Amino acid sequence: MSTRRIGVPSAVRRWWPLVALLTGAGGFLGYAYASDVAPVYEAETTLVAEAGRGDRVGGQRAAGALVPTYAELVRTAPILKPAIARLRLPLTPAELAPDVRGESDGETRLLTIRARYRDPAVAVALADALAVELRRFVRADGVRGQTVQGATAPTVRLRLVERDSRPSRVRPQSRLTMEFGALAGLFGALAVAVLAELRGRRVRNELDLARAGFPVVGSVDRGALARNVLRRPDRAPAPPTGDSYDLLAARVSADGNGSAPRSLLVLGTQRGDGSAAVALNLGVALADAGTRVVVADLGPRSEIARLAARSGTLAPTAKRIGTLRQGTVMLDRFRLGQSPQVVLAVPRSAQAGRTSLGQAEALVRGLLADADFLVVHAASLRRSPDALAWARAVEATVVVARRERTSPDSVASALDSLEQARTNVLGTVLHTS
Repeated sequence: MSTRRIGVPSAVRRWWPLVALLTGAGGFLGYAYASDVAPVYEAETTLVAEAGRGDRVGGQRAAGALVPTYAELVRTAPILKPAIARLRLPLTPAELAPDVRGESDGETRLLTIRARYRDPAVAVALADALAVELRRFVRADGVRGQTVQGATAPTVRLRLVERDSRPSRVRPQSRLTMEFGALAGLFGALAVAVLAELRGRRVRNELDLARAGFPVVGSVDRGALARNVLRRPDRAPAPPTGDSYDLLAARVSADGNGSAPRSLLVLGTQRGDGSAAVALNLGVALADAGTRVVVADLGPRSEIARLAARSGTLAPTAKRIGTLRQGTVMLDRFRLGQSPQVVLAVPRSAQAGRTSLGQAEALVRGLLADADFLVVHAASLRRSPDALAWARAVEATVVVARRERTSPDSVASALDSLEQARTNVLGTVLHTS
């Protein structure tokens, strides 16, 4: 099952100031970069290859076949060296070659020489100088004897067709760079917005939990711990007060529904979801109504014991009242407060992470031997590796999510794992405080 998807339009609507800011900043940085880079200009000169007078008509075709060769000659030292010397450029042929090229289309006898330089006038002069040197080289070293489709290559001369007196600026293109910068800023802003939406998605109400695909058992607040007291044995059970945990206890306990389970796993989804408080508060609410309750904490940090200690009268007694052992798994039991109604069971060591299904079932039977109801707490499937075994050993499971802290995806992931393990999931509980 999956929660609702994040859409780019919704992310843009929520984060439009950031999108506008980063888009504008990208465009500005692109323009600033283009303004700071030294411009480069490109000039071109066009030549045509012609066969000498007296050559047959086929000679023109043979001359055209030589044009690609002449295009490659433009970037060679015999052409570049005299052109550099003519213009007195502070470059070597190897340094100039990347900024020079000859082009031929393979279908005509036209040859285009392109030259780039920082100074537009020098770019024009360089293209002309290369054309002059290439024409001189061809006149001095004309190629003969090559046969092309039955015709002997004639004496070839290169005639100037067109020269570029106004070179074009090839880089930087300020407008294009600004547009690319703005586009990069836009895509970056969209990525940030979507990531912020993904990271910022939190459960806000019961509807968000319902989207995960399971019913909501109820919503709870600070609840029973706010009372800071357990009823003494000499007092009669207190009637329900309408407290959120009283309502939750009525929904999950046998007193509220004759077919309800006697054992329940309260499962968290991620750190800070308040699942330990829900388990302890639920146990206190059940005990306050006269039910004998055992609260077993599988959390790696004994969160329930620490929460109970903060409440003063709910602090566990220092003396153990018993120990349950199944293989290497041992659960020590302590009383909470002055009442025998609530017993806290905690692992003696980190061995709880190795609890098998058989061990969990035996421990559940042992814990329920002297109690009416068992509440087992697991921080999450990741932090409590044995939680799935306990989920199958108990009769029902609820998953806790905390408002504005828990992500819907973590709830859906926990519910998926429980469903695959074929456990009985009652639904989800929203912790609103």
